[in-house]
Amino acid sequence: MEPGDDPDRLTMLLVTDATAQRRMEEQFALMENTRLLRASAEGLLQRVRPELDTVREALEDSGAPALEALQRARQTIEDLGRHLQFAPGQEAAAADDEGLLRQPGMRRVVELVKKVAVTDSTVLISGESGTGKELVARYLHRLSGRREGPFVSINCGALPENLIESELFGYAKGAFTGAYRDKTGLLTAAHGGTFLLDEVAELPPPLQVKLLRVLQEREVVPVGGVKPRSIDIRVVAATNRDLEKMVREGLFRQDLFFRLNIFPIPIPPLRDRIADIGLLAGLLTSKIGSRSGLAPKELEPEGLALLETYDWPGNVRELENVLERALVVSSGMRITTEDLHLPTETEAPGSPALGVENLWEVSKRATSEAERQAIAAAL
Repeated sequence: MEPGDDPDRLTMLLVTDATAQRRMEEQFALMENTRLLRASAEGLLQRVRPELDTVREALEDSGAPALEALQRARQTIEDLGRHLQFAPGQEAAAADDEGLLRQPGMRRVVELVKKVAVTDSTVLISGESGTGKELVARYLHRLSGRREGPFVSINCGALPENLIESELFGYAKGAFTGAYRDKTGLLTAAHGGTFLLDEVAELPPPLQVKLLRVLQEREVVPVGGVKPRSIDIRVVAATNRDLEKMVREGLFRQDLFFRLNIFPIPIPPLRDRIADIGLLAGLLTSKIGSRSGLAPKELEPEGLALLETYDWPGNVRELENVLERALVVSSGMRITTEDLHLPTETEAPGSPALGVENLWEVSKRATSEAERQAIAAAL
């Protein structure tokens, strides 16, 4: 310390030097989060600009219902805001998810994703439940030129037919009882980005026709509306069913299948890439620990061998569930075979527990008893 130096200033410099690295990391994180927020805000503005133009025209015309136009614009912003939520931690979560794809058994999947990411081609991702179809779709979005736009998805099997139509296409005011205002659909909300149709095989036949028009014309017409609206989206569909078989059985439109199957990406089940389980287990335990506050632990060799002998009908999702339970019950430094609970044949989904009658057996016995009593009464 030189004579005349300000002690307070020197202390400040020392503290700054000691925390410089942490502050730089925080600043980089803030810059990245600001970029993402700006991209979301710009995307939102792009989508509401037509509504704002309507408001301006209404205000210029004294005879137009300006208040109604303002309410419609406000509702549009609220609807779109639900699908453009900003999550500061999404980049870290994306890095964790991408680590799950960097496995030897997923090399071909990653190669296909990288090839199609530079295009706007429609993609069909197929694979059993729990293989990571949505994870692959999000990875595709992040590699594409649409990465700054929204990623919007819908599970076609989770909603009834009348609701899924209005969610996809939106609706016009007065389209049905309770439609007191215009509603923006998810396809429109995905403008400039990627739209994932998860479990597309569950889409009802009437909606298959409407979706075909979207793929052909890149236009949507709201329920009860007459004027089509152009949209700029990449469509990604995902399914755990055999669509070709469904086409042969008349359960899925052939022309829609051809439109969706432009670039197929099949995901192998976990039982076909057993060599990945060791690496996956390490990544998943770290992910579970970060999410649940549990300390990540290594698997004992015997525990890993046990996991590699199981068939994994639930694929990676089931492996994650098994490991999370193991982390909860484990009391040692490593996960042992005693910590791993793998379903036996009698515990498989759909099988009754040992010594317990299932609902079918109870119902059958009750029906037989009712028939016996009815016959006895008639005699």
